[in-house]
Amino acid sequence: MNNWQKNSRDNFKEINEFNVFLNNKPTKTLNNINFPFKIPKNFAKLIDKNNPNDPILKQFLLTNNEQDDYPLAPLNDESNMPIAGLIHKYKNRVLLIASHHCFAHCRYCFRQNFTYTHNDAMTNLSEIIIYLSKRSEINEVILSGGDPLSLSD
Repeated sequence: MNNWQKNSRDNFKEINEFNVFLNNKPTKTLNNINFPFKIPKNFAKLIDKNNPNDPILKQFLLTNNEQDDYPLAPLNDESNMPIAGLIHKYKNRVLLIASHHCFAHCRYCFRQNFTYTHNDAMTNLSEIIIYLSKRSEINEVILSGGDPLSLSD
């Protein structure tokens, strides 16, 4: 196993454990069962624990009432999926959901409620290839997900 893969599995997954790491400074995080708290420990070590405005810390923790300010599915991806795992919202480009894995769960993620398990492009790859071959206007395929760089070669 590569070092980056090992580091990607060593995470803070519970807010209480993270609060202890921050010297018991209470923090507020997303309350979403589909998008649980997750910060790689090596990344968290870069946080300035004495600075409540630390930019890395702010990447993961909510501001007051922030969770109530955003819609659950702001991009409405599911309504633009001709095939599960392929988002075709714009004429010349598509988004291929190549991975559901992310190394961290950022507070501003716009796919917190996206159902990755039902939208795996690899499961439907032959249908997706046929779909793309019939649409010459598509000149860009963007790998997305989670983090496509987490996939093996």
